[in-house]
Amino acid sequence: MAYRNTVEAIGRLTRDPELRYTQTGKPVCNFSVALNSTWRDEKGAKHEDTEFVRIVAWGATAEAVAENMTKGRLVFVEGKLKLRSWTKDVKAKSGEVIQVPMESAEVHAVNVQFLDRAPEKATRQAAGTQKQVPTATEQTEEEQPRQEQQAAESTPEDEGF
Repeated sequence: MAYRNTVEAIGRLTRDPELRYTQTGKPVCNFSVALNSTWRDEKGAKHEDTEFVRIVAWGATAEAVAENMTKGRLVFVEGKLKLRSWTKDVKAKSGEVIQVPMESAEVHAVNVQFLDRAPEKATRQAAGTQKQVPTATEQTEEEQPRQEQQAAESTPEDEGF
């Protein structure tokens, strides 16, 4: 029997992504996504439900999410479900400290696709300074000639035709 651990979700970011680096310098980005669902019961009444899912992205994906995404943006996330468990010290009413088992589920993203466009000239607050987040259609003056030159130099063989 084959087993598969794959999660696919489309939702909106509930907060700005948090980018940090491991001790070895590997980028890791944490964010959460709201997943909305609607359904009708047997009487025809409409119901809505929202699930909040924590997402962890690594490497270049982590940096791309942190650079381009903000709260409210729509994303498609594909990844693997990871369950974590640990114990937490809790002070009981009697004053003694007891260990309580805790569990958490999160999705470790292997693919993140941005499904909507960034607001025009969107700005983000990062480390106390304003940072311009370019839209997908904006290019710097240096990128424009370089991309035009690359397009002129490419042949159908270069593109796999």
